[in-house]
Amino acid sequence: MDHPAEQVITTALESEDRDTALLWISSACLESESPAFAAATFLCAARQPEIGTAAWRAGLVRSGLASDHIELRDAAIQAAESWGDPGLRQVLAAHAEPVSWLDEYRRGVIDDLVR
Repeated sequence: MDHPAEQVITTALESEDRDTALLWISSACLESESPAFAAATFLCAARQPEIGTAAWRAGLVRSGLASDHIELRDAAIQAAESWGDPGLRQVLAAHAEPVSWLDEYRRGVIDDLVR
């Protein structure tokens, strides 16, 4: 199922100023004032397989994992799983997740990224 925000993200990424679009997307994905909005935006960005560079994706996942909001940490793990970048394995492995069910999910994604 497509989310209307995905088309907004796609259009922004196709603009001439891709760097500004990536900055806008990362800001929206990490909006601490509205974690539910940020998590939803994060998941929409995760559906873009070629978004940013591997380093940009790793930075976004790292920042999401550093959030106090579980919705953002969950979205960051889901994004890492969706993008499937092998380099995201180290980002996930460096994170100490305090919530047991989310930590179990994180460890499963780490295992999947090895394969």
